[in-house]
Amino acid sequence: MNDYIAQENSYLNIAGLDHETINDLITIGTQIKENLGLMASPIQFVSGSRVYIGSIIGNLSINQTRLIITPKIASTTALGVKEVKTLYDRTLRCSIGNMSSTIYFAKNSVTDDNDIFSDILANFFITSLTSALRGSKILQYEERTEKTSVIKGRILVGKQLSQPAIDEKTWCKYKRMSDNNIYNQLLFWACRYLSESMHNFDLKRRLLVLSKEFVQSTSLLSIFSVKNIRMTRQFAEYIEVLALAKDLYLGANGKKENGVTGNQICGYAINMERAFENIVCTYAQKASVKLGVVHKGQASIRFATTNGAYDYEYDIRPDDLISNNQNHLVMDAKYKVLSSDNKYKRKPVREDFYQMISSCIAYNSSEAILVYPLSSNFPAQAWETVQTVNGKKIVVRTIGIDILGEESVVVQTLETAIRESYIYQENVV
Repeated sequence: MNDYIAQENSYLNIAGLDHETINDLITIGTQIKENLGLMASPIQFVSGSRVYIGSIIGNLSINQTRLIITPKIASTTALGVKEVKTLYDRTLRCSIGNMSSTIYFAKNSVTDDNDIFSDILANFFITSLTSALRGSKILQYEERTEKTSVIKGRILVGKQLSQPAIDEKTWCKYKRMSDNNIYNQLLFWACRYLSESMHNFDLKRRLLVLSKEFVQSTSLLSIFSVKNIRMTRQFAEYIEVLALAKDLYLGANGKKENGVTGNQICGYAINMERAFENIVCTYAQKASVKLGVVHKGQASIRFATTNGAYDYEYDIRPDDLISNNQNHLVMDAKYKVLSSDNKYKRKPVREDFYQMISSCIAYNSSEAILVYPLSSNFPAQAWETVQTVNGKKIVVRTIGIDILGEESVVVQTLETAIRESYIYQENVV
């Protein structure tokens, strides 16, 4: 296996690589694009001697080529094992509901004992499932039909039975609680699937022990049935772990049932742009609850319409919308580095700024916040429109959050930003 190591958002030297390896890198980029729903391949060939790696991290292999992409979060020092574990764990916890566009995972037989992501994924699954099992077992009513020759209990009839009750054609219907359902079968499948991916013996053992809690039949599982499962409210503690199991199943079996041909990449990849959006959304929700305001992720409003024959309308979809009474605060997460350094000065690009202005117009808001990952040179910036829009000026601010910091600190940073915004200030008595 030939290893090639790069950092996200940087260049990889490919000078002297053979044609087969270059094809492998192209295939890895194409399959990650398709699996994570990206607009373009995260591996872009810029010349004959180097490729640009986009905002993904992971450990991906195909044929005899393995591409290892390490995180490049704005920091003065390189990330250690502890920081990488924090990043992976936080990404998983904040991506429930958006797993398919955030994380790609397939069993990887070529990773070694230092495959941190697989261990974090297994630990996350084990912890969530163990916690859910302590609350309840998933049991559902199922109708059973049984032939009987003896009637038990009292029978009240208004007329004579047309045939003897002990006739061999008489059947008895009743309902009973059963653990033979699609939810338990999916959890059993996920336990076995993850155990086969583990090099860590203890994690493998714990997954196999957990698998014994469930019915071992897989007759109910299919791409269609798993796609359409809905968890009832009485088993809400299973929502998180079932969402993960569902994503793993669809990723692993979809290719087989859809008849995809050719070599498939194995390993894992994380779409860091989407991961950052998920982290900001999760903690903005927690900050909003503390302040008593309403948070909505991926809100949508029609911004422009057309009279043409085609569906060319434009919708505005900010990552986060914070509302207090009739006032709205627009918030968008951008996985980019801002800097006030004279040599490497970076400010929000025009498209980001204009996006915030249009979002404020759509929601009749006078303020928007762009959220970036924190860096040592992060500038405290705010812009105010020169021309009034709908009779008022619009302020666009930037804040930075440390996605590797303590959860309470991240929530506090977002809470402070909301507290200082006009939607909160105008409602303070």
